[in-house]
Amino acid sequence: MDLKVSNAQSMQIYWVRQLLVYYTLGFYNHFNDEKINCLMIYNARTDTVYYVKIADIDKAVFEFVNDAAEKQSKKNEQVLKLLGIKLK
Repeated sequence: MDLKVSNAQSMQIYWVRQLLVYYTLGFYNHFNDEKINCLMIYNARTDTVYYVKIADIDKAVFEFVNDAAEKQSKKNEQVLKLLGIKLK
């Protein structure tokens, strides 16, 4: 579950993207083995809940998100290296 506090009256695509990245990097890749059945976004300001069952999401979505996150991570590492910032 991701908590938002927004005046937006509808779900925002970047909220979904953020939650998919959290799930993909933390659970899909088995860094955390807790069972998650559903992804949910709750907007406290509008008292609105959006959710989807994990089983209803095609595995290709998680593979795409994982690949995109890995590619972005590598780009970030290159930029930090060019700036002389060392990663631990």
